[in-house]
Formats: sequence, structure tokens, C-alpha cells
Amino acid sequence: MSDRSSVFLYLGLGCVTVLVLCAVCVAGAGFATYRTVKRITEDIEDPEKREDAVKRILGADELPPGYHPVVGMEIPFSVMKLAVLSDTPSGADGQPGGIHERGFIYVDMIMSAKDEKELRAYFEGETDDPSVLKNNRIDVNTDDVFERGVIETDEADLLYLVQRGDISAQRFGGHGLGSFTLVDCPEDRRLRLAVWIGPDPDPSRPVEELDLTGTPGDKQAIAAFLGRFSLCP
Repeated sequence: MSDRSSVFLYLGLGCVTVLVLCAVCVAGAGFATYRTVKRITEDIEDPEKREDAVKRILGADELPPGYHPVVGMEIPFSVMKLAVLSDTPSGADGQPGGIHERGFIYVDMIMSAKDEKELRAYFEGETDDPSVLKNNRIDVNTDDVFERGVIETDEADLLYLVQRGDISAQRFGGHGLGSFTLVDCPEDRRLRLAVWIGPDPDPSRPVEELDLTGTPGDKQAIAAFLGRFSLCP
């Protein structure tokens, strides 16, 4: 998985660069633009600021044990927030490590009423067309989706689906088991998507023969993992 995740990491950081350029356009001209780009760049490159940004976006006091910040970025005017965690610590140069076996990707962005309707239909199993996700650089292999469901919490309803194979969002990702969770915050029309990636216990065996306890394929484990964060405003 390490070679593939390295590719995803470099592609993802390239995507971040594009988003930073978008931030320049959004933020306007002059000193305000300079400050915006400077802050985003520092949050990406500085390990401590990167961790603080990830915690802020996820609404977490601490990161889950064994997970390390890769990217924590907020595009001005609430256009988009992106937080990525991996199981590989930063190198000696402070640069983030890629997803080896476990990772977490969280995307919070503006969503249209049309996208909201299509997302609900997809996550609730009314359709198997993931185009609304792919239009936002979130890749789901529908042939390998083997479970859908809803987790009710005090903060939000979590509409989830689970798949095995290559999994990515915003060009970050890995290979194994992955849960895609639509965080349905009350009276809110933003796309809040959490992607949790973990190793496949045995890729050669059918899913129904696997013990998925504690993995991204386990409903209770998904609820416990996301319970570490406060994702609704």
C-alpha cells in the first residue's frame, strides 16, 4: 500500500496547491491576499500549525492515537475545509507522511440543493450512481460497496457506506476497507464527508466471511471514530 499511498500523497499535495491558488482569487488583491496565502501555506508546511489546523477543522482537542496530520486547510469565506490524517508521522524535515494502512479524510464544502438531493439518494441506496461524489474528486467504486446504513448521534445523523478497494477523496487515499460518511448536520446544506480508511483483513476472502470488528467496515467502530470529532457548527 505504501507506493500507492505515496502517489496519492503527491497528487493530493498538488491538489492543495491548486486550492491555494483558488484562495488567492477568492481572497481578493493586495495585502489581504498575501496574508491569506501565507497563512494557508504555513498551516500546510509547519508541523505544529498543521496539527492545530487539523484539530480546528475537526473540532478535536486531540487526534486519534496513531494518526498524524497531513493537511489542514481552510479556504476563505467558508468555501472549503480539508483535513487529512495518516498513520505515518512527519519526517525529519517536517513534511507529512503518506497513508500506509490507515488514514482519514474530511471535506467540508459548499453544496447545492441538487447535490444534497443526489447525495441522499446515493447514501440511502435509492441509486448506485456516485457521480455527485466524483464531481467533487471523491471516488467510490460502486461494484465494491457492500453496506449502507445510518448512525444516529446527538450531533447529527451519519449516513454511511462501506467499500473495499482503492479509496480516495480530494486525491488523498489508499487501498483497503473504507467507510464514506455523510455528516447530516441539522438545518445545514454543506457537504460534510468523512472517509476512514483501514487495512482489509483478508483481500482474498468474501466480505461476509471477514471479522470486521474495529475496522471501517464496522458500524460501531465508525461511530466511535467519528465520535472523537465535533463536525457540526
